[in-house]
Amino acid sequence: MSFTRADRAIINDMSPAVRADFEFGNNLFSAAAQIIGPHLIKPAPMQLDCANGTDFVVLHADGVNIAYRARKHHQLKPQYRNEFTIRTERRPANNPSVRLPTELGKAIAGKVQLSFYGFANADNTGFDCWHLIDLRELTAEIARPNTYARKLATDPGLWISNPDGLTKFAAFDIRKLPADVVIASTETTNEERNHVTH
Repeated sequence: MSFTRADRAIINDMSPAVRADFEFGNNLFSAAAQIIGPHLIKPAPMQLDCANGTDFVVLHADGVNIAYRARKHHQLKPQYRNEFTIRTERRPANNPSVRLPTELGKAIAGKVQLSFYGFANADNTGFDCWHLIDLRELTAEIARPNTYARKLATDPGLWISNPDGLTKFAAFDIRKLPADVVIASTETTNEERNHVTH
């Protein structure tokens, strides 16, 4: 992945821990792109090919922004294989009373539409476990009353604190979400998740 001068300035301003996490994820960026790509394009119907010379159709083509989260291999515990996390609370270290924008807030605001969440393999060349999430469908599920997603996203008592004490996240189990929330996953198929209804 190439960076502009402005990108490099932002990277250079990162704390050492944040920069290390960024560099880890950046090293796996190509592997993630190879997984995501096939879920964003499909072969064009023959009629379209013959009429327009179109061989592929881009799915989710309305300016889709994709969040990307790479987790380290040692973090992949059996109980986490069916989960993805979304940050629900974030505060700056120098002023913990201030709330900063979160991943969940950005998804609800429509700033990001899809999310790739994966655990690296042991040699950090790819992913052992991953989920491609449609955040538009997840936020729609959060908006519905009395759903698993709504309770998890809106009840701070269910959020998990990070060791820094400044951030919290919600861990969503893909088996408890409607099939249309999970575009693809190494763990379950849409057919296995179809029992979840709105």
